[in-house]
Amino acid sequence: MPVPAPGLLSGAGVGRHTLPKDLPAERAILAANMETAVNGLWDGSPAVGDQVAVVGLGVVGLLVAWLASRIPGTRVTAIDTNPERQTVAEQLGLTFSTEPTADDHDLVIHASGHPSGLETALGLAGQEATLIEMSWYGDQLVSAPLGAAFHPRRLTLKSSQVGQIAPSRVPRWDYRKRLALALELLSDDALNALITGECRFEDLPKSMARILIDGRETLCHRVVY
Repeated sequence: MPVPAPGLLSGAGVGRHTLPKDLPAERAILAANMETAVNGLWDGSPAVGDQVAVVGLGVVGLLVAWLASRIPGTRVTAIDTNPERQTVAEQLGLTFSTEPTADDHDLVIHASGHPSGLETALGLAGQEATLIEMSWYGDQLVSAPLGAAFHPRRLTLKSSQVGQIAPSRVPRWDYRKRLALALELLSDDALNALITGECRFEDLPKSMARILIDGRETLCHRVVY
């Protein structure tokens, strides 16, 4: 993602924002991802003390888990089949797992983008729990295993998409205000761990080959021009 002009960030429908003084432009490129994470947690409404599982640790999944872990008393497990994600998860203070077993979570958030991750997420939800689906599948057909414990546990499966502000926030929030919050939340230096590389725009053709080869390690690759 390109680095914004120093001190400014532009976005569709929100005009220009002045960056907070303690947010470097190089980290402000995560603004759209942070907005998505904020909106997902608004949809999930985690509460003090909740046990939360986040399945899929791309940039959005890691931001969701990081935000949820900052709610007092929450116990957050960050889950990914890629063991390479453990280092960055632990840098963010998260508990990492590749093979979760507990099935009593109050809230489960799925952000892996893979149908198999949705199956894992459903298996982690406890009685009367909510599962927030944040993955985007495009026109891919997805099989959701809604047998087994889905009905006996009275689970709620709910979609979240950043293009619409969570309905519970609409009376008081708009896109500009949500973006301002996302920028404020990005002021923590720990989030530099999500930026795993950088190259000049003119070097991008040759850099892309390496990014594709090392894709399991890449989170956000910054492009400067």
